[in-house]
Formats: sequence, structure tokens, C-alpha cells
Amino acid sequence: MASLATIVRYEVLIFLGALALIISIQLLIGRINRRRLLYAKGRAGTGNKAQINTSPSTGQRTSGLSPSRIQLLIVSIGVAIYLMVEVVRQPSHVPEIPLGILLLMAGSEIIYLVSKANNLSKRRTSNSQT
Repeated sequence: MASLATIVRYEVLIFLGALALIISIQLLIGRINRRRLLYAKGRAGTGNKAQINTSPSTGQRTSGLSPSRIQLLIVSIGVAIYLMVEVVRQPSHVPEIPLGILLLMAGSEIIYLVSKANNLSKRRTSNSQT
């Protein structure tokens, strides 16, 4: 009889595989919207006010690429690659995440959240003035 650890390992692999398959299918058939994913909503972003337009997919105002979204994506992908390399190197155990990596992720998330809060307060201020 297989050990409990082996059964759990296969269950987790099956679950993650099924989740990846579902997300991939949803992306391919268009049920998950990828348009303007890295663009800022409202008046945020690197574009000027003349570039603000309405997204056909969401109906929200968008303006230029969002630096905070791009940096969050790059840091997340970098950390994911690092962890995958560590798992391939030593597949027998879960890798320890160094403090530097945790601080990098936390800093990236904080930058993104501060940017979102700043954009939200700008929108509220502009809505109350109009």
C-alpha cells in the first residue's frame, strides 16, 4: 500500500494540473480577459491625459502602461523561476525561501498597493470636484 505522503503528493499534483488546465482553457477561449492587463485604470499610468480612452473590454477608463503592475509581474515571475530552480535542484524537500526574497516580494507588493491607493484617492478627488 502506498504511503500517505505519496498519496498526498499525487493529489496535489493532480489538483495543480487540473487548475492549470482549467485556467489555460479559459484563457484560450477568451473567458479570462487579458486585454489591457498591464494598463492603468483612470488617470494613473505613464500616458498623458490625451491618451486616456475607454477600454472596449471593461468599459473603464484606461491610460498607458502601469509601471507598478509591470514591476509586480516581473518580480513575481522572477521569484517563481527562482523557486522552480530550487525545487529542481533538491526535489526531496520544499526549498527555504530566503529573507531577501521575502523582502523583495513584500516591497513589490507594497509599491503596487501604494500606487493603487494613490490612484484611488486621485479618482475620488477628481470625482468630488466635478
